Order: sequence, then C-alpha cells, then structure tokens
Amino acid sequence: MVIDAHLHLWDTGRQHYAWLQRPENSAINRIFGFEDFRSRAAATPVERAVRPSVGEGLALLEQRHIPFDVISVLPRHLSHVPALSQRYPALRMVLDHLAHPPLGDAQSAAARQWQALITTAASNPLVFAKISGLYPPGPFGSWTADDIRAVVEFVLELFGPDRLMFGSDWPVAELGGGYVKVWSELSTIFDQLPAPDRAAVLGGTAARCYGLKRAVA
Repeated sequence: MVIDAHLHLWDTGRQHYAWLQRPENSAINRIFGFEDFRSRAAATPVERAVRPSVGEGLALLEQRHIPFDVISVLPRHLSHVPALSQRYPALRMVLDHLAHPPLGDAQSAAARQWQALITTAASNPLVFAKISGLYPPGPFGSWTADDIRAVVEFVLELFGPDRLMFGSDWPVAELGGGYVKVWSELSTIFDQLPAPDRAAVLGGTAARCYGLKRAVA
C-alpha cells in the first residue's frame, strides 16, 4: 500500500489565501478538493492519503499520541524542534518537506546549516520527516531525481526508512511539474532501496506514524 503523507486541499471560495495571490502561484490559485487529488493519484500507485487531526495544543497532541507536523520555512523554525522535544518528550513530530533544505550546492553555508539543524532534530527518535516539496530552481518541471538525490540520500542515512515518508505536496506540486512528475522522479530514487526500506518510505512509516489501518482486500 502506497500512502501520500502530505497534500493540501483548499477552497478559495470560502477563505482568502494571500500567498496564492502571487503571480508565480497563479496555476494553483483555485479550489482543490479530494476528487482533484484522486484524479491525479489514479495515474500512480498511490492508494491512500493522510489528513491528520490537529488538537488544541501540543500537550494535548502528546497526551493523545497525535503527530504534530512541523512546517519549517526558515532555519530558526527547525531550531525549535529540539526544544519542543525536551518540553514534550512523548510528542511525535513530522518535519514537512525535510524542513526545506537548500538544493544545489551541498557545501554552501545554507546547506551546512540545514544539515546541522536537521541532524540535531533527528537525534530524537520521535522526530520523523517527509520527503516532499523538493523543487530545485529552474524552468518549470525541468528538474530530475539527480537534482535532489544528495539530499534524499543524506536523510535516508540520518533518519533511516522507518522515520521517513513519501509526500507529494500536491497541489503545490503542480508548480514543480505535476503529481506524476513528482512521483516519477522520487520513485527513481526509492526504487534503488531494498524492498523493505522502500515499503517503509512509501507507506509503512506513514501508517505507523499516523496510526492508519492497513487496507483490507
């Protein structure tokens, strides 16, 4: 069973999203419902998706064993994870989009900073991460698996497959070439993993982390 651990659904008719008004996001500035996702996923092996509940506070999430998705856009956001780990020692956290690693020069100051911060965050065995939202700069849909391979291989070594999960980041993925493009390029990397590791990244980790029941044939 393949599970998409990260996607977005929104209704622009009910709520205003300022970031969608930017010209570069015009392609996704519309309503995206579950049927839209289902039509994209039908062209891939993806069978299920996560839409986790969010409690009123981290302490409540910890008490009820509900994972907390951490959206790290800036380095300082990722730096909060170790502090949260200490304050809520039983809280499972999931780093969306691998906490937005700089893509390109792995030896740049920004890349080294990200590597150090995510390594510290990953020292807590209850911190998971999603291989999602990795779009190298360049012409629309021109990136390939090789552009993100170094980052994916780094986190595979750091977290291990039992704390990593695939996510499409759809419909934001439309800005990176579309659902099938993202699936195809990530699959190029995942297909090189041993079968048990690939199964974990593509569904097993998400099912365990989010408490999803296995599909019954």
